Amino acid sequence: SLVITALVSYLSLIAFYNVVWINADKHTSEFLLTAGKLIHSLNRVLCALAVLGLASRYLNQNSKQLSYLSDAVYPYYIVHQTIIIAAGFELSKYSLGIGLESALVILITIVGCIASFELIRRVELLRVLFGVRLKNNYTPNVQKMGYITAAVITIPFALEILL
Repeated sequence: SLVITALVSYLSLIAFYNVVWINADKHTSEFLLTAGKLIHSLNRVLCALAVLGLASRYLNQNSKQLSYLSDAVYPYYIVHQTIIIAAGFELSKYSLGIGLESALVILITIVGCIASFELIRRVELLRVLFGVRLKNNYTPNVQKMGYITAAVITIPFALEILL
């Protein structure tokens, strides 16, 4: 029912856009413009709620895919911006046009995030650096050494950025 309500709201937004917004000028009723803005805001909220409702219904079960994606969220978050900036910078040299360049940046980012996470999940030290749970149950001393090693590796980078 929430999905249907969101769909009706979306169709109302399309109708408003085509009937009122495109032809709006200084004589257009303020009431109509405010009503359109209200429909737009309502549509955004209803669509977000519909997505959350669908996710709650269909993604609220344990599965291998959900476990894999849950582990991938934080590494993707860390890596994606670097990939976007690097890909955008390199592709901007070729004057490909905004459509092709944007599509390539998105594709490179997706492939780069997947490849990065596959590397991260296979190397224990990278798992620690990117906040992914360790595969093996190491003794507390080995875990401490891993965290110390990660700190020794990352502190120089942090100091370089800060200073």
